[in-house]
Amino acid sequence: MSISNLRVYQPVTHLLSAADADELKTWVANSLKTGAKTLLLDLKNVLFMDSRGLAVLIMAHKQATKVGSVLVLCAAQEQVQMVLKLSNLTQLFPMYESLEDFEKTNTD
Repeated sequence: MSISNLRVYQPVTHLLSAADADELKTWVANSLKTGAKTLLLDLKNVLFMDSRGLAVLIMAHKQATKVGSVLVLCAAQEQVQMVLKLSNLTQLFPMYESLEDFEKTNTD
């Protein structure tokens, strides 16, 4: 995975839900239009994710994959990790401890 053509999004709210879904969908669409190959969702501020938040992550993954890009998650809090595990989605997203960890692991 390359950090060139990287776009980073960091939700400012503590809940990834329907309220954030439109903003996240717009960010994904705009990032892919500009040729981003890696979309990194920095979840360090997100304490919980509801079913709508989970659905938008799945949609974003599908859109990215469709054009040969990848959606990466980093800094997922314990509750968010639990939702991903219970939904059997941890294998769908590359996950990193932090943005810095991603950058160290994925240098050009």
